[in-house]
Amino acid sequence: MSQVVDSSITGEIIQTASQNTNVFLKYWEKIDWGGIVAKGIDISIQILIFTALYFFIKKVGVRMIHRSFEKYRKKETVSASRIDTLTSLSLNVFHYTIVFIYVYILLSIFGIPVGTLIAGAGVVGLALAFGAQGFVSDIVTGLFIMLEKQIDVGDYVMIAGVEGNIEAVGLRTTQVRSGNGTLNFIPNRNITVVSNQSRGYMRALIDVRVTPDADLDKIRSIIEEINQQFVKNHPEIVDGPTFLGLQDLGNGALAVRVVAHTQNGSQSSIQRLLLKEYIDALTAANITIPASPLNLGKI
Repeated sequence: MSQVVDSSITGEIIQTASQNTNVFLKYWEKIDWGGIVAKGIDISIQILIFTALYFFIKKVGVRMIHRSFEKYRKKETVSASRIDTLTSLSLNVFHYTIVFIYVYILLSIFGIPVGTLIAGAGVVGLALAFGAQGFVSDIVTGLFIMLEKQIDVGDYVMIAGVEGNIEAVGLRTTQVRSGNGTLNFIPNRNITVVSNQSRGYMRALIDVRVTPDADLDKIRSIIEEINQQFVKNHPEIVDGPTFLGLQDLGNGALAVRVVAHTQNGSQSSIQRLLLKEYIDALTAANITIPASPLNLGKI
């Protein structure tokens, strides 16, 4: 009896499996595999075409931007650093624009209604808007920095606690190269105070410490003689060096001070070179230089 029941159950299982298989085969046969393959080939061809077009436009656009600004580089009315800054910004805008267009085309190729998604985003769009506040702030701040000409590529600046040379200025970030070679990417919204040390002439200050009983007339004569010879070999000095006389540094320390105005970026090297010349000449004249640390700085 049990064998009859088992056979009956087995037969039902086989029949059910056969029916399911038939349904699957009918569904499989109804699939338009030729159309799917054709559609896949069509999409693949479109992606290849637009990808090639994207890289072609990018290459040509970058070359045209560089070539356009090279013409202005020959004009004396526009500084080279300003041209580098505008070139960097133009490349940044161009890059964002073609990437946006490329992504939009790819989504359209796959049949994704980008316009409808943007229009019907609703709560998601609102959330993204709040999340994009920082991005919008970066762009707005970057535009004001450019319009007000606060910085240019190559300027030596202190921004957001970072000191160094401007490498690039973009819509979203500003790149600053520190003295140790570190490249810092600073979001434009974090730039609240710009200390630009490359605008106008810079001032180099040299303090040479002396003893209270030093012969100041002899020291002044030696320093002024060095200054006259030094200026002839360093055209980057635009004013001075000027001997300012004896200065009280506090705690009983005295120094003779010299100041010179130089072109942008030359103040540190002039400062070091003049200090060396002074120390060597005074030592050769048997004038005692205190062993305590020298005060070298900029005002």
